[in-house]
Amino acid sequence: MKKEELRTILFYNKTLFTKDLKELLRLRSNIIDIRKGPKYMEVDILGDYSGVITTLGDPLFKSNRFEDFSCFWDGRFWEAHEAIESLWRGERDLDMRNYYQALILVCASMIKFYKGELKVSDDLMEKALSLLTKVPGYKREEAFKKLISDYKKNNWSK
Repeated sequence: MKKEELRTILFYNKTLFTKDLKELLRLRSNIIDIRKGPKYMEVDILGDYSGVITTLGDPLFKSNRFEDFSCFWDGRFWEAHEAIESLWRGERDLDMRNYYQALILVCASMIKFYKGELKVSDDLMEKALSLLTKVPGYKREEAFKKLISDYKKNNWSK
């Protein structure tokens, strides 16, 4: 049985991103995606990433823990998507599931936006807003206050 490979995102200066570089890196079979976000170029990879480091040098930082929403505020929308999805899967309250699903769609929309897929981004954002309208106001406010509280508690702005 093959050991499950660890998924890691390597973060580089976004000015490194070019379509040629993306194509070069995509030749590696363990690359999931290469994204240019608002702050960073993200190399999303399964397993060994030493070849990427050989090509690009050491990353600014790397992440393989998708546990909280802090990365959203830093423009790291894929990580935020993964963190929220884990909350969504465990939620039993339908209103809160809709709220979390809307946030997942916002993250997906932002990923597509930064990839230049504006129509897809707009469609995802429209679905997110539609889901949010189904969530009673007091629950949206309660959930948002929890995110802000977590933000302050974890000092995500670092």
